[in-house]
Amino acid sequence: VLWRNFFKFGEVKKFQANSILKAKELINQIGLSDHINSSAKNLSGGQKKLLEISRALMTNPKLILLDEPTAGVSPPMCTILMEVIQNLRKKGITFVIIEHDMEMILKTIAQYALEHSDVAIFFPVHPWQLIYLASQDFLDEHLGSIPEEL
Repeated sequence: VLWRNFFKFGEVKKFQANSILKAKELINQIGLSDHINSSAKNLSGGQKKLLEISRALMTNPKLILLDEPTAGVSPPMCTILMEVIQNLRKKGITFVIIEHDMEMILKTIAQYALEHSDVAIFFPVHPWQLIYLASQDFLDEHLGSIPEEL
């Protein structure tokens, strides 16, 4: 059969076996080893976010883009999720995170920035445009008051 000339079945089996081992390592690394035989549909929202990150890690990325990783996630799971992101960052993976929970992001970044000098925060046009949904108390505590011209 002609199509078999495109595959080296021994290499495919080896690749599959290595992929399974790597997937199991990543599941352990992100703390989902208790659920290794569970269906993804039975995981909590936060656990699904961790699973998404581990799936991205299968490709050995240097950069991971996350859109609202803490949306719909319980506060304790948010803490775990951010710890996983920080640990992966320490391993050299860069994250671009879009998030509405600015308090959590700023707390996480501030903690990390104290330990490292390679943190950059980019705001579109002006920082106030990104965090306008934050409470006034939060703004006053962390950033001062919003300038009158905005």
